[in-house]
Amino acid sequence: MSAVAPQLFPSDIAREICNSALVSAMDSAKQAQGIITGLLAAQENRQLLQKCQVLNKKTIESLSSAADNLKSINVDTMVEELYEAGYAAQSCQSIIQGTDDFSVLANENSYVIKFCEISIVAGEFYLTLSYLEKKL
Repeated sequence: MSAVAPQLFPSDIAREICNSALVSAMDSAKQAQGIITGLLAAQENRQLLQKCQVLNKKTIESLSSAADNLKSINVDTMVEELYEAGYAAQSCQSIIQGTDDFSVLANENSYVIKFCEISIVAGEFYLTLSYLEKKL
């Protein structure tokens, strides 16, 4: 007897893409957190970094909440949390814009923002596909 793989629906694939992007966003946000900590120890311009530290904490909290909402299939709330996470990361980007000393942090924040965008699109696609699959 051979094992039969469970049938995957398009919504399952969209949900997995959403989850993968969300996990990647969280990994990048945690990387940014470490970068901020390192820069705070070595920089004179602590005020900008402290603002980014607060925003990074908000990013991580929002991503964690978004992951919980995806697990409970509360996609609308998850999307809101992802927007908040991306907005917080973008706010840090605005604060450090034009500061060469923070280019590594800027790169990591850009990853957070892009992964949030991917997760939002995949989450909305998942929601639409789930609805359509139920109609079939």
